[in-house]
Amino acid sequence: MIGRNLAIAVAVIALVAVPYAIKEPYYVNVASQILLYAIFALGLNILVGYAGLVSLGHAGLFGVASYAVASLLAAGFGHTFAIVAALVIGLTFTAGFAALALRATGISFIMITLALGEILWAWRIAGSA
Repeated sequence: MIGRNLAIAVAVIALVAVPYAIKEPYYVNVASQILLYAIFALGLNILVGYAGLVSLGHAGLFGVASYAVASLLAAGFGHTFAIVAALVIGLTFTAGFAALALRATGISFIMITLALGEILWAWRIAGSA
């Protein structure tokens, strides 16, 4: 138990030190992308590993929040507001998807999440036209 707590403490200290150690924008960008995809993978791990629900539309919700941040930043809002607003927008979409999908299990859940992911993909295509 002490070794685990020590490893967590070292990891937290390393993550806090990264912005001070890395000064070049390229490496900050790469580190940010790694952390974002790690959060994505952790969410999928919780859903599949602990709940036993395989989701094929998980990336669509990730994309909703990403598009929300990009749109708000392009509109001139600050980073803090854009991140908080994207969290609210992402949680709103997630709640709507959960209302549609959580009563299903097994292959039905997989197919519902696939359909919802495809709806988001089609919505992205329609929005860019």
